[in-house]
Amino acid sequence: MADLIEERFGSRYKFCEAAGIDPGQLSRVFASRAELSLPALQKILHVLGAALVIQAEATVEAKASPEEASRALAAATA
Repeated sequence: MADLIEERFGSRYKFCEAAGIDPGQLSRVFASRAELSLPALQKILHVLGAALVIQAEATVEAKASPEEASRALAAATA
């Protein structure tokens, strides 16, 4: 999420202004000292144009495995 914020807004402060989120709260979340409520998460995702996708761990692990990454890289460079 931090990468999307930097890419699309240039700074966390500008993002917080656009999303109506308290910058201190976002900093606490990134520092693992606080959690987001579901409404806050929904607002953040909407402003970022992002979506939360829930999948089984096995599916995610298979897609993120080193073997799958090697196959995808080989296909992209072929």
